[in-house]
Amino acid sequence: MVKKIGILTLPPIYNYGNILQIYALQYVINDMGYEAVLINRNPQRNRLSYIKNRISVFVADLLKLRKGYFYSDRNVKLVSLKTRKFIIENIKQTQLCKSNKELYEITKDFHAIIVGSDQVWRVSNDDDICIYFLDPKIFDRKILRISYAASFGVDRWLGNSVQTKKCINLLKNFAGISVREKSGVDICKKMFGIDAIQVIDPTLLLDCSVYKNILSGISVDKRISRKDIMCYILDNSSMKKLIIDEISRILQCEYYYFLPKQKSSLYDNVKMKNCMYPSVEEWIYSFYSSPFIITDSFHGCVFSIIFNKSFWVIANPQRGLSRITSLLTMFGLQDRLISSPKEIVLEKIRKEINWHKVNRIKEQLREKGREYLSQRINTTI
Repeated sequence: MVKKIGILTLPPIYNYGNILQIYALQYVINDMGYEAVLINRNPQRNRLSYIKNRISVFVADLLKLRKGYFYSDRNVKLVSLKTRKFIIENIKQTQLCKSNKELYEITKDFHAIIVGSDQVWRVSNDDDICIYFLDPKIFDRKILRISYAASFGVDRWLGNSVQTKKCINLLKNFAGISVREKSGVDICKKMFGIDAIQVIDPTLLLDCSVYKNILSGISVDKRISRKDIMCYILDNSSMKKLIIDEISRILQCEYYYFLPKQKSSLYDNVKMKNCMYPSVEEWIYSFYSSPFIITDSFHGCVFSIIFNKSFWVIANPQRGLSRITSLLTMFGLQDRLISSPKEIVLEKIRKEINWHKVNRIKEQLREKGREYLSQRINTTI
């Protein structure tokens, strides 16, 4: 009988990186001869967090600190229509778990549960950490516990003393602990007294040919060969616009943004169809077909590396800069990071990437990640 391996991560909706890291991890585990399945959760919204989030977005918008966006529950299904289509067709899931009791029942016969990747260990003082640290009260004790490329999101532990003590005890039950960032290794050692290893994001475990095969789902009319710069920017600002304009001037290329046509703010009454996220296939194709990429996104960097594209990443501290600096350092690409328009010089922008070296490192890290998964899944409890 084929062993069933559960994947526990942030529920996928319209975050492209989140969706594709699940797809990649499931692909690799299935390729090893197991049956990988995403644990389909409907987490109960923490009311305090919900209120704090709405207030912070609203205030930031009023103060013009950034354009605040917040989709109501009733509109999430509409804006994620295309991305959810990919999830339904390409990611095997359990039935929906609406409670901890249902989680226990649905997963009790699993051989193992893998936590990760993505920012599953990014917590705040009002979060319940039991889920992503696989508390035995929620998941059967006999299940093998593994983390793969789990991320804390930032370069420090955000939990309080009670959460820290609980995590120390829960992590003792894990057969293997791996994290995505170097800072995560440091956090595990300093806060929990645990030796974790650093591995690459699951999306990097797959060869680019796998992603090219996904592109067969794109209609011919959308297969446009581009010569301009693709900008995948999660948090727009005037400073980022200056950087993009200057790079565009140096390269003598036009640029375009890969985004929904419009985003809905807290108080804007826009047509929600204009807020719909493009499909996952279109997102991948935008990296594959564009010669130059400018992004402030972790997975924007990842897919630029996968497809060997000239790219520049604009520092985005509000989402956690350590994720990006750790990734760039892994591949010796620290010089692709831009923090201000003052850093833009002709030599920096026109410098070519040594893709032979980068791809060699990628193969070594890919082998390390696959070996880690294989060994931990075969661990005797």
